Amino acid sequence: NANALFGLAASATSIAGPALAGLLIAATSPGVVIAVDAASYAASVIALARLRLPARPRAAGRSVRHDLGDGWREFRAHRWLMPTTVQFTFINMLVWGPFLIIGPLLISRSAGGPAAWGAVMAGYGAGSVAGGLASLGRRPRRPIALSVAATLGYGLPCAAVALGTPLAILAAAAVVAGTGSAISAAFAGTALQQHVPLGRLARVRSIQSLAAFSAAPAGLALAGPLAAAVGAGTVLGFAAAWSTCAALAVLAFPSVRRLRWAAVRAGGAGGQAAGERSAEGQAVLAR
Repeated sequence: NANALFGLAASATSIAGPALAGLLIAATSPGVVIAVDAASYAASVIALARLRLPARPRAAGRSVRHDLGDGWREFRAHRWLMPTTVQFTFINMLVWGPFLIIGPLLISRSAGGPAAWGAVMAGYGAGSVAGGLASLGRRPRRPIALSVAATLGYGLPCAAVALGTPLAILAAAAVVAGTGSAISAAFAGTALQQHVPLGRLARVRSIQSLAAFSAAPAGLALAGPLAAAVGAGTVLGFAAAWSTCAALAVLAFPSVRRLRWAAVRAGGAGGQAAGERSAEGQAVLAR
């Protein structure tokens, strides 16, 4: 529930934001909107500056290299982590990169200017809110299988843009993708917290994030040249097809399909994570 609410809070602001940005761009200019966006980071700086966390001394004799190796061993110990992480590495490069570069241009040309792109992204945000609400109170028996199945709709916005569909269909495709994104993130995050020892959770998450976002810049950089070489529709059509095939391929892994929900009991976490939790993790829980 906490993971679902965390995603819900982020998704709620993404509904009005893109729609408002589209209207502001139409009324003023992109430069003005980017300037407002830059100024908004001041609120983040103030919030972070006021954040107070208890200090945790670093363990004696431990280095970043040691922590990285420890995290990598834990990452490899959970066989479902590798295929799901690789899936998102290529989603960021082959799907979201081209969509974020080519999508605004094509949608603005065919569906009604910057406001149309804002409507599509607002649809994605609305879907994310719906996915977050749908995740509340749910305890699926196989959370990773559900998480991966929820990504089957990721390629729909790319397909809709490639086919030149009307704005209503574009927005509906974005709603489906946003819903799947929120559901996938909520249950993938929960499964990670349930099955990875608390003392190694941050290291495993760091490896996941590094892998998942390392190829994203390449996708953003190559989307334009590829669209010029083979056509924007071809690039987005390939992205849609690859996204669907990749999700089906990851679902074929037994480790993904078989991972079960680990029950949480009063007084501490149950299931596999309880048996694996390290002494460091127990100390954190005690504090």
